[in-house]
Amino acid sequence: MGLHLELGRFPVVVCRLTDSQLVEADLERECAAYIEELSRHRGLFACVHDWTHATQLGAPTWRVVFDSAVLSSVLASRCVGQAIVVSSPALRGFATASSLSQRMPYPVRVAASVEAALSWCTWQLRRSEPQAV
Repeated sequence: MGLHLELGRFPVVVCRLTDSQLVEADLERECAAYIEELSRHRGLFACVHDWTHATQLGAPTWRVVFDSAVLSSVLASRCVGQAIVVSSPALRGFATASSLSQRMPYPVRVAASVEAALSWCTWQLRRSEPQAV
């Protein structure tokens, strides 16, 4: 399995890309399963995409994950933000450029650590809570 979804911190979701040997078709299926699983949960959420253990993926495979999991319009009505954790400066540049070059359905942040991404996602959720009247 290339994508591992952790829901124990919901409404902050952690999605880890764990297998760098996946072919694009398998990864597309796993991204579809990720979207389906998140669609089952109610309420707002934010997602941390941890890509730190899949540094050997080529640009086409990164694009599949970015387009299928990060840019999913299916999640746009409930997702308040997505953070992408990438340890490689070159891959952080790729993720940043990808997020800036496309219209995003929610804020996207590229981070160097899971802790920074979790903190940003928690902040996004707090900002999105309806204000008491």
